[in-house]
Amino acid sequence: MNAEPAHRRPAADPTVQGGTRVRVIVDYDICDSNGLCAEVAPEIFELDEEDRLRILDERPGPERWGTAEAAARACPKLAIALEAG
Repeated sequence: MNAEPAHRRPAADPTVQGGTRVRVIVDYDICDSNGLCAEVAPEIFELDEEDRLRILDERPGPERWGTAEAAARACPKLAIALEAG
């Protein structure tokens, strides 16, 4: 069993989680709002007028799972996690 908190683990491949839903979670306590996730997945994330990260699509459909995973992997703080359900 992995002892690392969920927000510190790399995103798992959502296509093998067995669920039909994936939830995008951001740990705002460690997020720096640098916007790399928004560059990789602008349909899922954006930076608001005050440069704070916003999730646009918290439960993306299967066609966006790969993009959500790529955005999570792009986060230098590992502040993004994907959760089945």
